[in-house]
Amino acid sequence: MKAITETLKATPHWFRRLVVGFLAGAMERYRPLFIASQVIMFAIGFAFWVEASLAGQAFSEDTWGAFCLHFKAEVWAGLMMTQSALMYTGMIKPIKRRMVAVGSAIAVWHFCVVAYSAIATGGEFVIGIYAILFFVPWHALIFASAVHHGPD
Repeated sequence: MKAITETLKATPHWFRRLVVGFLAGAMERYRPLFIASQVIMFAIGFAFWVEASLAGQAFSEDTWGAFCLHFKAEVWAGLMMTQSALMYTGMIKPIKRRMVAVGSAIAVWHFCVVAYSAIATGGEFVIGIYAILFFVPWHALIFASAVHHGPD
């Protein structure tokens, strides 16, 4: 914790103001975009669930890596639908920041695990890079905007 505090103190003042200024009201300002992204994430999770239940050919070690195959494809699809449903429900007014924070924290963890599996355990490198460079920062932004103003 001390290292984080020291790093924040070493951060230039203008950068801290920029970040805090961006996060101030970000949940309210970008809520329609956040909601739309979670509807799409839920639809992707649902499509993945249906595909995994019917054929399961898209869930292979060559694509996702060996680590992801420790769990059934339905678990990953269910996790994606759960996190997006938590965030979507939490963003309906009145905004429930804790619900959004929990859903986005699960999403960050989920996509970090997918990226690890794809990059380090024999999956497609591009799957891991896409997860870590697109989905993780997006959900980290949602998490930061949910916790910035504190609890409900």
